[in-house]
Amino acid sequence: MGSNLGTVDLKQQFHERGYRYTEQRQAIADFLWEHRNTHLTTDEVFRHMREIDPDMGKSTVHRTLHLLLELGMVHRLEIGDGVTRYEACCHTSVSHNHHHLICEECGRVIDMEEDLLDELELKVEQQYAFSITNHTLQFYGRCSNCRN
Repeated sequence: MGSNLGTVDLKQQFHERGYRYTEQRQAIADFLWEHRNTHLTTDEVFRHMREIDPDMGKSTVHRTLHLLLELGMVHRLEIGDGVTRYEACCHTSVSHNHHHLICEECGRVIDMEEDLLDELELKVEQQYAFSITNHTLQFYGRCSNCRN
């Protein structure tokens, strides 16, 4: 496929960091990139990958997600239900480019594309001489579907 999680050459990134590049890892990365506007669990990724490659093991999916996380190509999202979700991001973009609205009733996760904390982040960096590399902001409530 070759989407390479946006503008990043996955093969090059893996080799530069001493990781082995495989077609299975590329397929997982491509799937995440194709679904970059969703928040996928390890099980969801695994189920899809098994449809493409019945020999792929869950541990391969799990390890690949952690490698992509370490490389900054995916973000981990914890919404308080004990299930970790992953979302692809472009490696060249700011790592905290949006926030999440989380429905406590149905579990739906909605992306807020604007970063509401830019000004606060600058103030914190100046006031505390602290270099911020990332932040998360999650709002919990009920989505429009559950309210109706």
